[in-house]
Amino acid sequence: MFKALHDVDLGTDAVALHSLNLREHAYKQWAEADFVIICAKGVLVLEIKGGGVEHDASGNWHFENRYGERFQKSESPLDQARTARFALEDLIAKHIKDPITHRINFGWGCIFPDVPFKGLSSAEIADEMVLDKRFRTSLDLQRWLFDLLQFWQKKTKKKQSLSKDDVSRIQHAVRPSFDLIPSLGVRVRKV
Repeated sequence: MFKALHDVDLGTDAVALHSLNLREHAYKQWAEADFVIICAKGVLVLEIKGGGVEHDASGNWHFENRYGERFQKSESPLDQARTARFALEDLIAKHIKDPITHRINFGWGCIFPDVPFKGLSSAEIADEMVLDKRFRTSLDLQRWLFDLLQFWQKKTKKKQSLSKDDVSRIQHAVRPSFDLIPSLGVRVRKV
């Protein structure tokens, strides 16, 4: 997925962040967003679930990873993305003091790269929010991301594009770049 996203063109100012840790969450001590896409059309949180996927009528999700290990969760992959999306909005609102979050088209989706999943929509899952193993190229992924952004634009009614500065400020709020060097005093004591 990392390579496929690298080849996607969502605009010159678009940013994809991998494994974004979210230190504040509504009910988890710590959460992680597999990918966060920040572009002119909005901000997307993507959950990636590779391997086997099973859902039972009691609401439990069962996953099998590439090592054949099975595990169970009561939270769906889309719920993981949804709650990470709201945690991300809160984080951005805390770090950017103007009301930028009122303009951002926030959304979420899930990618199942190893299994066919489309067509299993229900009251809990909209087909538009899922990309499955049937995508073959980065262009397929790009089309789905644009469709997902449009899906959320219709729901959020937020159609105003983010500027290059907005995208940069959001990125800096969630994952800033920094370069720290020891002070002269620390270096002298070390010598």
